[in-house]
Amino acid sequence: MTDRRLTFIPRTALMCVLYLVIGAALLVGAVLDLTRHPDRIPPLTVVVIVAAGLLVIVSLIGLLVPRTRGR
Repeated sequence: MTDRRLTFIPRTALMCVLYLVIGAALLVGAVLDLTRHPDRIPPLTVVVIVAAGLLVIVSLIGLLVPRTRGR
């Protein structure tokens, strides 16, 4: 059997950049959605903000510390 590991940080710098761009776009869109609805906070938007923030953090770790890629 092949050894399959759950990896959080992308294997290449290009994938890290792609994750960073997607995470930033999701984060900006969710924050803009929150500013358009000041009277209520949609729970799904909060989940998207947390997930996008984690995606940005993971991609930045992969870009700043190359030895962690693919782990």
